[in-house]
Amino acid sequence: MGADHLGDDKPEEALYVIAEGRHYGWPYYYQYGDNIFADSTFEWNQDTLQASDIPKAWSPLGGHTAPLGFEYFEGLQWPESIRNYFLVALHGSGKVKLNKGYEVVRARKGLKPEPLITGFLQKGDRKGRPCDIFIWDEKSFFLTDDHSGVLYFLEVE
Repeated sequence: MGADHLGDDKPEEALYVIAEGRHYGWPYYYQYGDNIFADSTFEWNQDTLQASDIPKAWSPLGGHTAPLGFEYFEGLQWPESIRNYFLVALHGSGKVKLNKGYEVVRARKGLKPEPLITGFLQKGDRKGRPCDIFIWDEKSFFLTDDHSGVLYFLEVE
């Protein structure tokens, strides 16, 4: 998750491919859209890291969506709608009026994340807040919700 002090749209929350020895920017840099920007709101004591050193996100998820958990659905047993996608639980912004997050999206490199499970925020009223996703077996998974205190069991065809 990114910092909250940069406004209602930035920085983007994101999934990254992590490699040993790489620096992903935080707290000095952040991604917004397809660009990397310096966080100039503070005087940082670093002068060696440059924006060009920061890798772009594997999948940007939008600002203040608060991704908490994810799972990768690899293999032919999964339906095409989720096969070889990450499902990401977006807990939602603490500022409900932003109407960001509060859903489960599917994410794949090179594609914009797409809503898959919605309805957790309705007309500004929180009905739930997705937290994490756990594969149970080759045809089902769990989704946790810490707002409603619910554990959803989902079977896929």
